[in-house]
Amino acid sequence: MKILWIHMENFKCYSNERIPETGVLPKGLILVEGDNSVGKTSLFDAIYYALFYEPTKDKAILGTKDMLVKRGEKETIVEVAFEIMNKYFVVQKQHGISTPLKVFLLQIDGEKAEKGEFVNPRKIAEGLEDVNRKLFELLNITSESVLSTLIVNQGEVQKLAEAKGAELRDIIYLSLIHISEPTR
Repeated sequence: MKILWIHMENFKCYSNERIPETGVLPKGLILVEGDNSVGKTSLFDAIYYALFYEPTKDKAILGTKDMLVKRGEKETIVEVAFEIMNKYFVVQKQHGISTPLKVFLLQIDGEKAEKGEFVNPRKIAEGLEDVNRKLFELLNITSESVLSTLIVNQGEVQKLAEAKGAELRDIIYLSLIHISEPTR
């Protein structure tokens, strides 16, 4: 699976953010770096929210659904576009303080998706249970396995295990995308 882009509206600290702003994420390893409290963890939370979040079972991971709506706002929406096996999809999840979760899995045109465009989506699945089932069919991965995964390059385990402080940071920072402070 390759994530193409992420769009967040009123999700945690984000007002209206698309990463990247235009086009799609670059190929290869992407690490996220930035100052404290600029939204690094919230970015990963948004991906988890879109792909896996279930309000009844994930309270300990992301909090209640109301905690995910940006303070002072009434509704949040997160869209994650991805490609798998030369097919292109957007999973869209939204809810409000007083409205239930709405979940859609949409298929989009590959040529447009590779340019970062989201036009003429075709609904593949709707509703939490149906979307979760279809995502599992596509990705063959569960939320539990995502939460317990760490990727380490071959031959780097011992080096990583023994590293401390700045050396550990240098091993981890192979490639960076700097996330500036989110739009307020």
